[in-house]
Amino acid sequence: MPIFEQAIKHKSRFADAHNNRGGVLVALGRYQEALESFEHAVAIKPDYAEAVYNRGFTLHKLDRNREALKSFERAIALRPSYAAAHANHGVVLDALGRIADALVSYDRALELHKNMPEA
Repeated sequence: MPIFEQAIKHKSRFADAHNNRGGVLVALGRYQEALESFEHAVAIKPDYAEAVYNRGFTLHKLDRNREALKSFERAIALRPSYAAAHANHGVVLDALGRIADALVSYDRALELHKNMPEA
């Protein structure tokens, strides 16, 4: 992670460095810190679909599913062919008890990526 810290120190508005730092923090289970990194990336580059998706994934890990749902919807709006965003949109809808809507999202994910186990 030090490489991302250095990149951010030298170029604080480098959205990729914030996003990648967040990914490492997620892998370490440090979700709140990861969320902060993804928030920085999205603030710098609002149309950064991967960072918006990663924010949603992290919000779900923090059991903030209503916020996660909005992030996945934004990621899908930015990139309609984002199969993982559709699949995780379904996961969050399922967690919120919206099973029929979740199935629609899972089906869309499978249309986009036939071999997606999470869908």
